[in-house]
Amino acid sequence: MESLDALTGKRVWVAEYPTLYRDDFGFDEGPRGTPAVAGDRIYTFGAEGVLQALDFATGKRAWSLDFRQKFAADKGFFGAACSPLVEGDRVLMNVGGPNGAGVAAFDAATGKVLWTATNDEAGYSAPVAATIDGVRHALFFTRNALVDIDPATGKVRFTFPWRSRSHAHNWRRTAELAPSAATTRSQLMTTSQAPPQTEPSTIAITGAGCISIIRITRRSGSL
Repeated sequence: MESLDALTGKRVWVAEYPTLYRDDFGFDEGPRGTPAVAGDRIYTFGAEGVLQALDFATGKRAWSLDFRQKFAADKGFFGAACSPLVEGDRVLMNVGGPNGAGVAAFDAATGKVLWTATNDEAGYSAPVAATIDGVRHALFFTRNALVDIDPATGKVRFTFPWRSRSHAHNWRRTAELAPSAATTRSQLMTTSQAPPQTEPSTIAITGAGCISIIRITRRSGSL
């Protein structure tokens, strides 16, 4: 991780740690995720599966957590790739660990595990958060499904199975939230570029969770 002066491009600080990660397919060694900046902290997640918090001004490490050691998280096809989502005083992550650690929340100040949920392997997607009907939601694309979770407690509100028919890791998954005509609902458009592609779907969500699903199906080259 490198910090540069926005006016001059001069290096302000650099933060490094050793890694043994090598891409099995000969691509680059990462990282895959985008750093998150919140207050005086920067949160990064490397391809080897290390989540860390750095001081914004100095680059000094406040805490770090290795998902392989802590959760026995799998390497996946292309390494770990979740971009950290800072939600209030916690950091939400697509972990991919077994034994109930598919997704997790961490204390943003200390790195302490606050809750874990699902047994899903990690998908190549970052979580998104939204307020729907006055209720806060965290939406995760795991390897197996779209999962709606209460970010405060880790309670799963609903799970929508969403996996490529080849059972490969879904990659470049997107979840786009948009308010609907009804003020108490939001629509979530889901897409995937995993071959063979999974058809796009529109999911209507209220504060309580999923209420309806529209799936667009391709037949004979047409929609």
